[in-house]
Amino acid sequence: MKAGEQTPTDASTRAGENTAPQAEPDGSARDGAEPSLTADAQASPEPSLQADAQASPEPEPDAAASPEPELEADAAASLGDGGVRARGGAEVPDGRRRRLTAEDRRKQLVGIGLMMLRTQPIHELSIDAVAAEAGISRGLLFHYFPTKRDFYVEVMSAAGRRLLRVTKPDPDLPPDEQLRQMLLSFVAFVTRRRDSYISFVRGAAGGDNFVVEVYATTRAGLTNRVLTLLGTPDATAPASPIRLTVHAWLAYVEDLTIEWSGLPEPDRPTTPDELVTHFIAALTALRAL
Repeated sequence: MKAGEQTPTDASTRAGENTAPQAEPDGSARDGAEPSLTADAQASPEPSLQADAQASPEPEPDAAASPEPELEADAAASLGDGGVRARGGAEVPDGRRRRLTAEDRRKQLVGIGLMMLRTQPIHELSIDAVAAEAGISRGLLFHYFPTKRDFYVEVMSAAGRRLLRVTKPDPDLPPDEQLRQMLLSFVAFVTRRRDSYISFVRGAAGGDNFVVEVYATTRAGLTNRVLTLLGTPDATAPASPIRLTVHAWLAYVEDLTIEWSGLPEPDRPTTPDELVTHFIAALTALRAL
């Protein structure tokens, strides 16, 4: 080697050169290291939370997700149909994991809450259990729902919307057939999801203001639907006699359906169709008073 020549090794380590990855101002490396938080968690500081929810957002886990519940357009999961055991990110076609978006995570958590509503009233729902089922921490749950009350409101509202949706009749049918279809759907739903429906009702009976409000909104939606089918869609004033009658009749329908569905099937005194015929006859009689 001639004097003054440099070996490749010498050339690669000349003064001022550094082969190690350079750190960015935020502390991450330029060679592809990912931030520890999801994009939605980095956007702004975490809001002020309750004393038990002041933990800062954490990294979303990259575990596999099971199918999420059937959701309506506003991300409401079905009452009692939560069926959510999704933990962390969802799998994409190439086998990699993707982090859930903020909206997907909210849907997942509401679905888990609805699943747990099957066996317990809303005020007994454990936030720790919901977070554990989703595979996240309690603190991260409160990143998506600032308070426990906010989470409960979302779960109960989704339950109410689900009930309105599954009992919506075919608009192409004549009004009397729509009413029968609506009632048959209601009886079938309560029979299939009796425990979760009772939890919904008992949550309102417990007196929590937000639960009472959601339950009242759901009952009002059913009442207005029946008034429309009866040809009196404008009778929505609180003191309207027909509205009061229909509202009270729905309470009768609900209570009798809960009692009827609680009997062993061989002991039920009527079929679902006969039960609905009875409901319609009761409404006719009440309107005649």
